[in-house]
Amino acid sequence: MNSLPGISAACSALTCLLCSALQVNARDNMMETPMHKAARRNYILAYNQLQAAGGRDTLLNLMGESPADVLVDR
Repeated sequence: MNSLPGISAACSALTCLLCSALQVNARDNMMETPMHKAARRNYILAYNQLQAAGGRDTLLNLMGESPADVLVDR
C-alpha cells in the first residue's frame, strides 16, 4: 500500500483525469501504457484505478512485458 505524502491527492487527480477524455491504454515510445508506469513504480492504487477505468493488463511493451509482469512486489 502506498504511504507516501501526496499519494491521496495524486489519486484524486488521477480519478479526475479518468473521468475526462484520458486514454487509459495510450502508449509511449516504449509501447508502455499508464498501467505499465504505475506498476513499475508499485503505485497499486493508481494501477487498480486505471484497470477499473478500462486499462488493459494484456498489452505488451517493447520488451514483451504486460503491466502485471512489471508490477514491483515490495
